Amino acid sequence: MINMGALQMGLTEDELPGIVEKWREASPRICALWRDLGDAALAATAHRETVDLPHGVRLWRSGKLLHMRLPSGRCIRYFSPEITENRFGGPSLAYEAYDMGRWGKAETWGGKLTENLVQATARDCLLAAMTRVSKRYPDIVMHVHDEMIVEVPENEAEEALAFICGEMGKEIEWAPRLLLRGDGYLCEWYRKD
Repeated sequence: MINMGALQMGLTEDELPGIVEKWREASPRICALWRDLGDAALAATAHRETVDLPHGVRLWRSGKLLHMRLPSGRCIRYFSPEITENRFGGPSLAYEAYDMGRWGKAETWGGKLTENLVQATARDCLLAAMTRVSKRYPDIVMHVHDEMIVEVPENEAEEALAFICGEMGKEIEWAPRLLLRGDGYLCEWYRKD
């Protein structure tokens, strides 16, 4: 929470553990996913087990790679994984990562793996919508996080916006029943909403 600006928002360090605990109590399924993903990554790395989780998520190790298959079927890969000890004395997963112009060990854990899984899945959802949108409006000039930026003739703007928002809310084949919604705005120059 400190890294996310809690102290600048007026909270004290003494208040933070209670806030964290209350959030975790209110979000048991998210905390369980953190644990399940962390345990799966450790098992796949240490014992070369293949571990299947809900919604098609699978972790396995082959050679120097730990693979995490996403619901879409695409994989995230972690290079040269190994089990290390975290600052609390428990097992942790480390892998080789390129950062600041050099290779080095990066530590990860269930919560961070969940963040990777969620962000990558969100990207795959956006790609599915972009693929559908591009058939009618091929001038997708860029995308930023969860936004696609599409150039359309001014006289088609309202119709295009409605179409694009509709496409972003459509069910995706690999994620049936995932609740999706699209929202958008019109502008002459890109701006963050």
